[in-house]
Amino acid sequence: MVPLTIGLTKYPQIKFHTLNTISAFLWALILGVGSYLAGELLMRIAAYFSDNTFMAPVILFSILGLIWFYFQKATKKKR
Repeated sequence: MVPLTIGLTKYPQIKFHTLNTISAFLWALILGVGSYLAGELLMRIAAYFSDNTFMAPVILFSILGLIWFYFQKATKKKR
């Protein structure tokens, strides 16, 4: 939305295209590196759970318990 609004104003076209290109490259680089690192982390977590299969139900029920507790507190009527 920002490039569209800046492009419709009297902003200099060369400067606009230069900044837009730089920001697109930065966005792609940050998103790509972040996705790569997150994928590596997820692979390590999956390897841990494949070695320690007893932990998955414990964590699952803990998360479900926290969600249940949150909704109990969030939906309680206030007097």
